[in-house]
Amino acid sequence: METRAGAQADGDVVGTPVSPVEMRVALGHALARHRLARGVGRIEAARAVGVPDTAIGAVEGGYQATVGVRLVLALCDLYGVADHDRRIDLMDLARQGSAPGWWAGFDDILPAWFEPYLALEQSADLVRSFDAQYVPGLLQTPEYARAVIQGDEGTRNGDGEHRVALRMLRQRRFLAPDGPRLWALLDESVLRRGIADRKTMFRQLNHLADLCDLPRLRIQVVPLSAGGHSGGPMILLRLPGFPPDGRPKETVYLEQLTTALYIEEPEDVLYYRHVLSSLSTMAYTPADTPDILRRIMRDMKGL
Repeated sequence: METRAGAQADGDVVGTPVSPVEMRVALGHALARHRLARGVGRIEAARAVGVPDTAIGAVEGGYQATVGVRLVLALCDLYGVADHDRRIDLMDLARQGSAPGWWAGFDDILPAWFEPYLALEQSADLVRSFDAQYVPGLLQTPEYARAVIQGDEGTRNGDGEHRVALRMLRQRRFLAPDGPRLWALLDESVLRRGIADRKTMFRQLNHLADLCDLPRLRIQVVPLSAGGHSGGPMILLRLPGFPPDGRPKETVYLEQLTTALYIEEPEDVLYYRHVLSSLSTMAYTPADTPDILRRIMRDMKGL
C-alpha cells in the first residue's frame, strides 16, 4: 500500500493510502475527463499517439497494468493539458500505479490482448460469465485444463504446461480470502461434452460439485431444454468503486480466436448484463447444481 500522490489529478485528499489499482483508476478517470473536455474519441486518441485502438479504453478503465510516462505526456499534449503541475500529477499516478503483474513470468505465452483481462480479473470484486463450450478457466482441474489447451490449435509445442500453470495461478487468486465473487452460468452441453477422457471429465464434474460449497461462488446450469437463446460466451467483470466518483466500473470481455473485445460503454454493458440475467432466469437454481452434476456423473458411469 502506498501513500497518495498526484492529489490534484483526481481530487483525493493528500495522504490517503491507496493501492496501485486505485492509482490506475484515478489516472484513467482524469485522462478520460481531459479527453472528453477536448472532444476526442478513444480510437482517435489511440491513433494520434500510436497505440492500439483498445489501449485508451484499457488506460481509462484502470486495467492497463503499466502506463508509460511517455504515453501520459503524449495524451496531455493531445488533450491540451498544459499546466505543469497537472502533468506532473498525472505522471506520478502513472508511475505509482504501474507495477509488474503477477503474470510477468508468462510473457512468452501471453498474447498482448489477454494481459488487460488478467489485470481486470485481478482487480475485480465480481466476475459473471456464461460458457457454452468449456468449463470456465477459474473452475478447471489441471487435467481438464490440459485437455482444453492441447486441443487449441494455437498452442505451440512446449507451451502447454506453462499455460496450465498460468491457469492454476489465476485460480489461486480466486480462492484467496480477498478474491472476487464468481457467478458462472454453464450450458448443460459443457458438462456433457467429452472434451477429455471419461476419468478426466468425471473428476472435473466432481470438482465443480465440491466448489459449490464456496460462499463466493454461484454456479447455474442452463438446461438443454432451454432451446435457443441469444447468449454466447461472455465475461462481465466489475471493479469496485474508487475515487473520484466511487462508482463500480464494469467491462465485458469477449474472447475470439486471435484477439478479444473489451466493451465498456455503459449502454453496451447494460445489454450484456441483461443477457446474463435472462440466462440466469432460464437456468436451474444454484441449489440444483450439485444434484445436476451428480446425475451427469451417474450417466457417465453408465456409459
